[in-house]
Amino acid sequence: MNRLFVGARGGLLRILRVPPDPEPPAGAAGSLRVFRAGRNYYRLKFWLWSAKQVLALLTFVFTLWILHRVVDEGLGQLRERAETRNKSGQVVAIRAVERYSGWLPALECLGFAFALLQLPFTYALIRLDYEQRWYLVTDRSLRIRAGVWNVREMTLSFANIQQITLQQGPLQRLLGLADLVVTTAGGGAPIAGQPGQPSTPWHTGILRAVDNADEIRDLMQERLRQLKSAGTGDHDDAKDALAAVPLPPPHGNVSHDNSLAAARELLREVRALHNAW
Repeated sequence: MNRLFVGARGGLLRILRVPPDPEPPAGAAGSLRVFRAGRNYYRLKFWLWSAKQVLALLTFVFTLWILHRVVDEGLGQLRERAETRNKSGQVVAIRAVERYSGWLPALECLGFAFALLQLPFTYALIRLDYEQRWYLVTDRSLRIRAGVWNVREMTLSFANIQQITLQQGPLQRLLGLADLVVTTAGGGAPIAGQPGQPSTPWHTGILRAVDNADEIRDLMQERLRQLKSAGTGDHDDAKDALAAVPLPPPHGNVSHDNSLAAARELLREVRALHNAW
């Protein structure tokens, strides 16, 4: 299967114009961590694809078997019987089969040829759907990109993240997979997408089918704590900052109003940062 994939991968990427690997989101140098979907996600997609291929082949073979039975039993007798019973619809269908029965071997060859030719491309699609899932985490941002037919990319700022939730269904538990749902207050801006794609609220990012959801969640929560500590501090820090403002000079000094205005502005900024968290 890997040889089939290698042969079809490059052509599909060019035809579908899938963009190159995503750029890292905003963050400090060296803080980037890249996560991908779990390997069992690919195995699940592969077995579902295999089941569909087998089902399609059995349906095609059964259809051919029915046609051969009809031809072998004698189309003329069937047509005469239908004419006797005044079943015009059956008569028309039998005559059509009589007319094109000679093409049946050619249709069989075309059907089997199509079944073989579509294998590398449909397999490449499910493999690329697994490979084209990117979850990039820095100390300030999260970027999610997924999709082959419809490429969807969004970026979330840690400053807006309100909640990180781990979701896991019965099948995911069996495969050791989970979805990590990141909810923000202000929403993340979509970077790329296609009209008509499945709609996911832009204030929610989902890291689908990861096998290390606990590790990613702990990493993001730790970086959220670091960002909060570096960005706002606590009440004591706010008091210290206010205490560091020089006392205004006695009344009548021209700089008194400027100093008072600066102190009030600093107080407003500290309160705004505190309320944001």
